[in-house]
Amino acid sequence: AMSRVRQRHDELKERYGVSDITVSVQNVASQLGYSSIDSVTLEDMVLEIVRQIERLIRAKSMMEAAGKPF
Repeated sequence: AMSRVRQRHDELKERYGVSDITVSVQNVASQLGYSSIDSVTLEDMVLEIVRQIERLIRAKSMMEAAGKPF
């Protein structure tokens, strides 16, 4: 799984400079209590990405709502 993540990173790394979310393999491993990043699965990464996207959508929705007049 990690080799696939690395390969995709190399293919898309130029786009990461304009992304609104960033997901770190090290952070995911730490949050899940893994002693090594090699234990992180592709599914673990996908779930974290979905969580980050959900947070971003909520934050943007709140910002839009705050900008609307009462």
